[in-house]
Amino acid sequence: MQTKPKVTKHDLLASEQLIIKSLMSPLAVLDDENKKAPTAPAAANNLLGLCSIQDFSGVFGNHNSDLHATHADARGFYTYLNNWYTANYWYGDGAVKTWLYEEPYDHWQNIYGVDAVCIFYHSGHGNMTSGGVFQAPMGGKWNNESWFFSNNKAFFGNQRVRYVFWSTCLSCRVSGGLTPISTWWADDSNPGFRMLFGFETTSIDSGNYGSNFWNHWKSGESFSTAWLNASWDIYHNQSPSVVASGANATEASNILYNERFFNWSAVARNWYQWRWYYAASIAARNRMVPEKLMVAELAHVTFEQDEVNMIAKTLGLQNPVAGLSKDGVFSVQSKDKMVSLNEQGHLNIKLANINYKNKKRLDEKEAIKIAENHIKKHDLDHGQKLKFDMIRLGVTAGGNTKDIHQKGEEYITDTTVQFKQEINGVPTVNHDQGIVRVTIDNDGTVTHMHSSVKKVVRLSNFAKNMDLDPKNDGNPQAHLMTKQAIDKSFKEKISGFESVKLVEGSEETGYDIAGMHGRLVEQRVYEVTYEQNFKKLIKVIVPLFE
Repeated sequence: MQTKPKVTKHDLLASEQLIIKSLMSPLAVLDDENKKAPTAPAAANNLLGLCSIQDFSGVFGNHNSDLHATHADARGFYTYLNNWYTANYWYGDGAVKTWLYEEPYDHWQNIYGVDAVCIFYHSGHGNMTSGGVFQAPMGGKWNNESWFFSNNKAFFGNQRVRYVFWSTCLSCRVSGGLTPISTWWADDSNPGFRMLFGFETTSIDSGNYGSNFWNHWKSGESFSTAWLNASWDIYHNQSPSVVASGANATEASNILYNERFFNWSAVARNWYQWRWYYAASIAARNRMVPEKLMVAELAHVTFEQDEVNMIAKTLGLQNPVAGLSKDGVFSVQSKDKMVSLNEQGHLNIKLANINYKNKKRLDEKEAIKIAENHIKKHDLDHGQKLKFDMIRLGVTAGGNTKDIHQKGEEYITDTTVQFKQEINGVPTVNHDQGIVRVTIDNDGTVTHMHSSVKKVVRLSNFAKNMDLDPKNDGNPQAHLMTKQAIDKSFKEKISGFESVKLVEGSEETGYDIAGMHGRLVEQRVYEVTYEQNFKKLIKVIVPLFE
């Protein structure tokens, strides 16, 4: 690793203006009347509404289809916005009913329902028919109805809603003959929303989508990029998707790729443009156990503030102003460029917007070469060993909502090269830790870089969190489970589900980074099938040495 001149905090304070500043508001466009966001949560003002369902017994008559993380998901989305505004409502479980989603009550009293607010967030189950009809079970029954259907009295945006978040499976299909037009346009069912966020695939049951969204947004990403990356941090083999409306492909694409502040205004809906991620060129998953069982002891954070400031300078930020926000995000920004370090020690760098107009795909080998050069140049590996993990492709397509035969070309807009950190000779298994990735558009321009590498201080053969018995356990290293014992442990962890299937290729062995330590684990992902053929993914970990 190349030695860099040390920049002390004194030097930083002397050369830059280091200030503690308020949180960055995504409501700039909404606050025209006051010219700035309020300093404390204001009264409900039709900005936000949320629904989250974990208990589906009110619809299915039992708890066999319950989820476990949807309330945490919605809470994570709400918490950041609550720095400025109180939601009109947050309904959960049995209180979530069809009238909130359907005319004529979807803006009841101009307070309740999807169309009574500018931003609506739903977390729960979702499915899609072969004909493109999205369906979601509610938490309770109303007027003999217990299901929402996208083609049944759903007119999102004819009153107020502009941003619709469906944190569910299969809510925004983009393949298999289906498009967001076939689902969210049928019979003019979108009279005005600007953007809709969802999934092309079955998704993981996780409470982190909402909070991850804001973590990425705070690092300078647009709404759509923040949503896609929020999902990527949870599981790489699911495909998040986003669609935007516009008068034509140019306007819709500009909103899709660049919109970053909430806007009350409706837009023309002549054209839909959508984007999504999927994983490609995936390296084989590690199944080998290290020769010696070790716990990794990790540094608190990888990158210090002075290093972030130095990176900003090498990127050409002229006279950057360094700011530390109230929630612990250190950032340096100059025009469109931004370098940020969050409280988890994740370094995010935004250098440019993706040039989505260039349709000629960048060669994969060239992308890898560019990525490796930038990792070395900016010391993104922080002296830790990396291993190639996969390529992530960003894709876009679009179509005319009035003439479904008039379609835009589907093409790849950007290539992300991802590496995983190696510890004790094996890679990490996390999807949000121990990762370095570099995003390059088709021009060959690096647009984003990310590093969540954790510096290993030392490897220890002393277990820190294992059930040991001093009378019988002279050697904790002898505790490595047999394959039969590991399989039994997984079976016990999924025993509460009635129909479970292992996702092919999801088994991997490696280090799970959590807090100050890295533990050796085996990780698997399972697909759970519930009633009415609803599905969800769950991630399960069995510790091997911790």
